[in-house]
Amino acid sequence: MDNKKVQRSWRKLDNAAKIFPPTVNSRDSKVFRCTCELYENVDKDVLKNALDLTIERFPFYKSVLKKGMFWYYLEDSSIKPVVREEYKMPCAPIYSSIRRNLLFEVTYFEKRINLEVYHALSDGTGALNFLKTLVFYYLKEKYSKELDGKHLMFNYNASEREKVDDSFFKYYLKKKLPFKEKTPRAFRFKEEYVDIGIVRVIEGRVSVKKLLEKAHEHNSTLTAFLLSILIRSIGQCMAMRDKTKPVVVCVPVNLRNFFESESARNFFGVVNIEYNFMKNSSELSDIIEYVDKSLKEKVTAEKLSERMIRLSALENQFAAKIIPLFLKNPIMKIASMLADRGVTAAFSNVGKIEMPEEFKPYINLFDVFTCTKRLQVCMCSYNDNCVISFTSPLVSTDVQRRFFKTLAGYGLDVEITTNLDIKENEDAIL
Repeated sequence: MDNKKVQRSWRKLDNAAKIFPPTVNSRDSKVFRCTCELYENVDKDVLKNALDLTIERFPFYKSVLKKGMFWYYLEDSSIKPVVREEYKMPCAPIYSSIRRNLLFEVTYFEKRINLEVYHALSDGTGALNFLKTLVFYYLKEKYSKELDGKHLMFNYNASEREKVDDSFFKYYLKKKLPFKEKTPRAFRFKEEYVDIGIVRVIEGRVSVKKLLEKAHEHNSTLTAFLLSILIRSIGQCMAMRDKTKPVVVCVPVNLRNFFESESARNFFGVVNIEYNFMKNSSELSDIIEYVDKSLKEKVTAEKLSERMIRLSALENQFAAKIIPLFLKNPIMKIASMLADRGVTAAFSNVGKIEMPEEFKPYINLFDVFTCTKRLQVCMCSYNDNCVISFTSPLVSTDVQRRFFKTLAGYGLDVEITTNLDIKENEDAIL
């Protein structure tokens, strides 16, 4: 009998992924969920067949996370992914240091297909490409008779090598950068937290067309418009003494829009938008003007490249390479805690999701949200459905209520769904 160990291929974590394993905790699993909601209930057997086909196109999704001497790394595995009916709280922990398991899960519930991903494996854009592929194969089999003879075109055809590309390493360049300004300490909510293990989700569904009309009335982009409403909603919940600190919203940016990449791994940067209510107006029109200008100044290839180089430079320092992992972990935890002091909330616009035109009769919407240690907003759109999802560890839902009431005040129809106990949380619903 051959007892030799199978030699498995492995790959380093990308620059963004390195911070996730050391900073996982009971409140922040570093897991996010992408969902496709259909018009009919999900067929488990067809979904399983679709997953088998999808994993062939994303073989690195069969990776497990392992500890090395100096860094965590991904190793290929023979574990086969399974499809299960939803069985636990959204964004529950996936990665465990004491068991060997895949870093994603596919579940379903009634009309919804859910993909949950541990952030060390991929970012939202990469995961959505996996989900879109999964839905493509599902609908192609489920409605084979209706779609017979139609030439279905899928817009994500990256090669296997392109999908596993570490684009941070690809675009890393050694260069001297200007001095970085010190980040101010941001306003942070000091309120009651929900029980550990619970993720509170409040979603608002709005017409994309009507939202864009309102944004254009303010000479603004959709991102700047909604981000400004979020900032004002936070400001309305602040005591006067709190307004000496700025509201700082972290905005993830898809770097694929600025640097050529088809990677299905992490490839994102972040910019912080700061707004001080003690120094600036509380009028929404003024906030929109300020935020729109800030985004245009910060979300540029030059600024994003500068930040990417700074982070990659830390990773590539000789000292960072030779420090053992057991010493790196507490250092990265402390660095993460210090960085958190400079952030109030996060706002992520995943953008417009496209699928073959022939699938419109079968798909209602897409949705993205994440587990978080702070107030987090994620949004995406499909056809005319824009879904804005709030997750928060806080008991209070005042910010969410003010945000959606502002949209309703513009005459927009906002359909709210939530996993809150409605009887105990009536103020969470419009």
